[in-house]
Amino acid sequence: MTSRERNLLILLVVMAFLVVNFLAYRVWYAPKMAEMQATMESAEQKAEANEGMGAVLDAVAKDQEWLNRFEPKPTSEGKMKTRMQQLASNEAVRAGLKIKKEGFVDGVIDPNLHYHRARYDMEVNGTEASIYRWLDRLHNPNEFRVVTFVKLEPQRDDAERADCRIYLDQWFVPEGDQI
Repeated sequence: MTSRERNLLILLVVMAFLVVNFLAYRVWYAPKMAEMQATMESAEQKAEANEGMGAVLDAVAKDQEWLNRFEPKPTSEGKMKTRMQQLASNEAVRAGLKIKKEGFVDGVIDPNLHYHRARYDMEVNGTEASIYRWLDRLHNPNEFRVVTFVKLEPQRDDAERADCRIYLDQWFVPEGDQI
């Protein structure tokens, strides 16, 4: 074999090697890399979504734990209204307030809802400090009882006294046959 033939043979082998590598890259390596890249992007998106869901689940778990600790025992609407009226009146007297007007407003009673709401409307007169103490005693989210409306107006003839109107809402679980 002459040197020219040997050089030609080496050139053909090198060319064949390059063609085989190019074809292997195009046929096998490039599609696998594209597939792996798509899989990685999909996995990253799922991981981000799962991290977001993890935060939501943590918040929901905390809310569920709070509900398990503080959910009220089932009671009837009449008993709940009586308790609300007694509590608001007793606390008003205890704070030294004069009750001007009181009564119930229509609450939310929907058989499709787990919780029902009783709303008590009350207007009192007294010093501002005693009104704030009274409101602080009434507002208790751990007992599902909140003051949802407050209207505080100074009394015209006495600067130290004020009229206060509130809505006191109490959420409760109705007894078995009321659900």
